[in-house]
Amino acid sequence: MKRIKLISSLFFLLGSSTVFGQKQIQKGWVVANTGDTLRGDIVVNEWGRNPEKITFKSTSEKKYEVADLQAFGVDGENLLYKRYTIEKHLTPVNEYDEVPSNENKTESITAWLNILVQGKISLAHYMNSERSYFYYIRDNQPVELIYSKGIKKFNGEKDKNDPRYGTSSVTENLEYKKQLWNLNIAEKEMGDISEQLNRTGYNVYELTNVFSKLNNVKPKSPAKSGGTFFVGLGVAAFSTTVTGSGTLLNKDSEIKSVTSPLIKFGYLIKSSSPYAKLSFMVEGALLFYNTTGTKKSAISNGIKYDFKNTFAGAGLSVKYTLNPLARARVSLNAGVMGLINVSKKNQTSEESLSGSVSVYQNTPKFKNVVASPAVGAMVSFSKFDLFADYRFGSNMTEYINTNYKVNILSVGVAYRFR
Repeated sequence: MKRIKLISSLFFLLGSSTVFGQKQIQKGWVVANTGDTLRGDIVVNEWGRNPEKITFKSTSEKKYEVADLQAFGVDGENLLYKRYTIEKHLTPVNEYDEVPSNENKTESITAWLNILVQGKISLAHYMNSERSYFYYIRDNQPVELIYSKGIKKFNGEKDKNDPRYGTSSVTENLEYKKQLWNLNIAEKEMGDISEQLNRTGYNVYELTNVFSKLNNVKPKSPAKSGGTFFVGLGVAAFSTTVTGSGTLLNKDSEIKSVTSPLIKFGYLIKSSSPYAKLSFMVEGALLFYNTTGTKKSAISNGIKYDFKNTFAGAGLSVKYTLNPLARARVSLNAGVMGLINVSKKNQTSEESLSGSVSVYQNTPKFKNVVASPAVGAMVSFSKFDLFADYRFGSNMTEYINTNYKVNILSVGVAYRFR
């Protein structure tokens, strides 16, 4: 009964978090197409990509799309978005995707750009589900800082005189560094920073530093590692293997595979950079392993098992995200968890040939703590994760002649707090 109440309470917590925890309301302002500035509250989500619409509350609540607002900002968050019509190249920025045959092809869109540095020559950022783009803005005209990386096939007519003809390789277009050089020479305000320009990566933090120097303003503080709490619910499937030559428990013992609810919680440690692929999870879990089994015996009518165990887990995992900019982010994880047996009521009974039953309490004797290595996969959305983990069993008994291992497959959904 207590377990049912605990699980019900966590379901209620998860549901409440879904309703109340997805949004943060903060003070901000919007600039309408008329040029009027309105102050009020902005519903702030985790904008991994540039928002296409926002919710603004003043005298009433209203949703705005890109066409409705020139700009908007959030107080205290260093968030400023301005509307521009931009050209963006349709090229990849990773070593997996193929570079299109026409690398100069562009697409025109109107979007709210995130203004990272304001000045004579401003820096803006645009991110969609595929990649990030950076723009410098001079005289209110945005110009793309051009960068691409991908697999290029040298099989076209223009490649016939190239020694790489008929092959493919990963190539980079570092045109943005030439653009930075030209801006530096034109402005003559940055001094001799040629070495820094050569090292400048195509990312928020390094480009922000360069444009801050270009505009003689103080750069933003460097990004620090961030994190988020999560709680999840799911189902765990337990499969048991027994080996050895113990008297009451051995290789002939048949233990039923069972499923039970799983409660999972923890803290995700990650970089603030949207490009970051590596993160760490400090995890906790509550697992309920209740099963039965039998064993045939030549000297009795058989042996029966009735095991009731509750495990509290604590561990650390490394998580690697394959596509950090995608709407549905796929990641792989591996780690180890210590399973602490906080409640064990194990009983073994044997019926003699005459019909009398001998009951052995706390048999088999399970260890108080076992280590459980694990691998898993996860699909992450805005606030939710779908997870699947497989935990490899370690010997749970203290017996010398018996090896009792429980492998655990768990699947479920987790909610991440902001």
